[in-house]
Amino acid sequence: MREPFILFRRPDGAKNGRMWYVEFWDSTVPPSGKYINRASVGRLLTEIEDPGKEGLDPCKKGDARAVVDLWRQSHTPTSGAALLPFLESFWLEDGEYSKRYARDHRSKKGLSDEYLYNNRKNIKNHLKPFLEEHRRAGIGIGQVTPKLLNEYKAYLEKKELADSTMNSAIKAVFVPVNDFWLQAGAPDKSPAKLVSYVPVEEFERDILSVAEAARVFQLAELSQRDRLLLQLSAFAGLRVSEACASRPEYLTLESFDTPDGKVEYYTFSIVEQAKKGAIGEAVLPFALGQELLEFYKATWGEGWLFDGKMRGSHIQKKEAELVSNGAILKALEITDEERVARGLTFHAWRHWYITHVRAATDRDLAQKLARHKSAKMTDHYTHLTIEERQESALAVGAILGKVK
Repeated sequence: MREPFILFRRPDGAKNGRMWYVEFWDSTVPPSGKYINRASVGRLLTEIEDPGKEGLDPCKKGDARAVVDLWRQSHTPTSGAALLPFLESFWLEDGEYSKRYARDHRSKKGLSDEYLYNNRKNIKNHLKPFLEEHRRAGIGIGQVTPKLLNEYKAYLEKKELADSTMNSAIKAVFVPVNDFWLQAGAPDKSPAKLVSYVPVEEFERDILSVAEAARVFQLAELSQRDRLLLQLSAFAGLRVSEACASRPEYLTLESFDTPDGKVEYYTFSIVEQAKKGAIGEAVLPFALGQELLEFYKATWGEGWLFDGKMRGSHIQKKEAELVSNGAILKALEITDEERVARGLTFHAWRHWYITHVRAATDRDLAQKLARHKSAKMTDHYTHLTIEERQESALAVGAILGKVK
């Protein structure tokens, strides 16, 4: 029978062998000798108070509860780690939270590196300047209050960020704060539970038609760089960060034989900004892949398909979004209010891709091409089979012929 925990001392342990260690009992795994900490105390308390646990020794329960109470009396939340270092370590790829998430969700990979990187970036770009401006850089995580979190929200609103961007910055703080109190065995004491996210108005996207996309790509005022940027996003289903950081070496020429002759196409490796290696691949029409490589020869040759304003840099997301918005406004002859109402942001090119490729291929292949694990659009690492590449090559080639 599995006991909830064991308490023990080690002759070679801290404090000349007088330090108590805690571990859950598992007859198949030797004790690892972990110090009592917030995480182990929180898990112990959960198991101790779980009425569904049958057959647990009442004496062991009493001992465990006493240990928890003594530990919590001598380790109050206000004596916890400083907030900024705690948050930075919380979002590390090999951090305790990421490992726990992988274990709880039975996932080998856990949280994506890009998700963790973006949360660390939010801490660095938003929370750190806020705390420094308010002279609270050394505040402990246990000293965070609802008032402080509301002041942080107001600080973000003054920066005139998009609602979704503000919520990402808020989430990077709320999740660790909530988890801190959960592991301390007092989830209801988390100040983050008393502060709301920024309300975001949801709307149905009005997907661009093939004819509308053709009008955008054929816009006379659109430079070759900007047209190729939008076409690559539309035919590879790229997110704006993926499109901006595209490199020529991501393109690979492939071919296969058909009764009508050889069909050539390009595969495009999709790479996360914060992670080395591809997370997926897309299939591009041969003509588009060729033009991209020819266009690269005319750039600064610094390794990016789409150069930025400074030599050695790639186009930035804000500039890419302005390019897309401006092209849609001119080509469709609509107002910016109409564009926003239809949800025609840069991300609309990814929706365009998913919609029209899905119509031209079977649902499972479209899901793979979009790098979705399910209909809920959960990211998933995947590669295409040879047959799937060939089917996609024919589909995207036919679609390109309609918009050129």
